[in-house]
Amino acid sequence: MKNGEHFIISLQVGDGITAAVNSREDFSDALKILGTPSSGDFAGETEFLTSKEILRPDSLSSRTKILRGKISTMLLMTDGVADDYYPNHPELLRLYIDLMLNGIIHFPTGAELPKKKKGIFHKKEKAAVVPEPVAYPWVNDTDVEYSLQYSKNIMLENGLTLPELWEMRFDELVCRSRLKSFDISNGSDRSERLCVWLDNYVERGSFDDRTLLVINVT
Repeated sequence: MKNGEHFIISLQVGDGITAAVNSREDFSDALKILGTPSSGDFAGETEFLTSKEILRPDSLSSRTKILRGKISTMLLMTDGVADDYYPNHPELLRLYIDLMLNGIIHFPTGAELPKKKKGIFHKKEKAAVVPEPVAYPWVNDTDVEYSLQYSKNIMLENGLTLPELWEMRFDELVCRSRLKSFDISNGSDRSERLCVWLDNYVERGSFDDRTLLVINVT
């Protein structure tokens, strides 16, 4: 659409989350949830796409979400990922930063960077604490370790809230916290790095299957 806007119609069946992110927006406007998880009478129960309940006009209407605006990324995920970033609004913005830190979403540089207010540590970068990536044994071979970086560790080490970290998402602290800054790469391309991250990131109480689709729409 004109002015770089996108027009999106989504209809979600089952659990998981569909979301749109505009990485150039302020915290309050950066995330739009485009699907509401649904369940049946029992935990983990969902409706089939072709079930009579789903195909009722009022059911389809209630599940349909419409968005018009500027976005940079679409995120479609199963509950195995969505539940690890709960409440999804706003915690999916932490997911977005995690994906940047681990080389799955591009970190803009130079002319790509949006004009924004100076970050919290802009004038005192040396005061910012850059956490070391955390190494875990690979799920398929415990003799192999993968190092991952977590935005929650940046927040913990520097006393930041998620809104504050989002304000700094393109600043030096986040840039220096990326795996790339430690000369670590978990794959030759983003799809491989995504697979490694999904297999190996650690979240307490996380046990469900993980599927995540990242669509760059800019």
